Amino acid sequence: MKPVLITALFFLLLVNLSCKKYPEGGWSNNAKKHLYGNLFQGYAKTWSLVAFEVNGTDSTAYIRAGNPYTSFANKNAVFDYDYANNDQAKVTTSIYKYQVTFGKYTSTMTFTPDRNSSAEQCSSINKCEREIFRPNGKSQEWTVRKLTEDELILTMSKEKLYKIVLSKI
Repeated sequence: MKPVLITALFFLLLVNLSCKKYPEGGWSNNAKKHLYGNLFQGYAKTWSLVAFEVNGTDSTAYIRAGNPYTSFANKNAVFDYDYANNDQAKVTTSIYKYQVTFGKYTSTMTFTPDRNSSAEQCSSINKCEREIFRPNGKSQEWTVRKLTEDELILTMSKEKLYKIVLSKI
C-alpha cells in the first residue's frame, strides 16, 4: 500500500510542477497547441479582437476599422508556429509582423516588431493600424491571463493597465 501511495504522490507532484494553470483559465502544458491549433510546422491560428481595455475602460470602439487614425484594421492576428524555435512565434496583423518571445510556461509574451514588418507603409501609402500589442510604442512583456482553445487574454501594466481579449476564428 505504501509504494502505491508514494507513486501516486510522485505523479501528482510531477503533474503539479510541469503544468501551470493560468489565472483565468487554461493550462500551460496545452498553451502552444491552443495558440497555434497544432504543433506541426506550418500550423497557424487566427485570433480576432474581442476587447481592448485601457485602465478598465473598454476602448475597443476607438480602434475598430473605420477610424482612420487608430484602427486595428481587420481585427485579426495570426499566430504562426516556429518549429525551429519553440520559445518564439510569429504574429502577423494586416500591417505589422512581430516576433513573440515566450516566458517560462508560456506565462508571458513579448511582441517585438519584425525587421521585415510593413510598418513603413503607414507613412508611404497611408495604410496604418493601431499596434495593440505595443500600445505605447515599446516592446513590453504581456502576462497571459487565460489561454484556452477558444480564448486568449493578455494584460500589461506600465503607465496604464492594458487588457486584450482575443477569440479563435
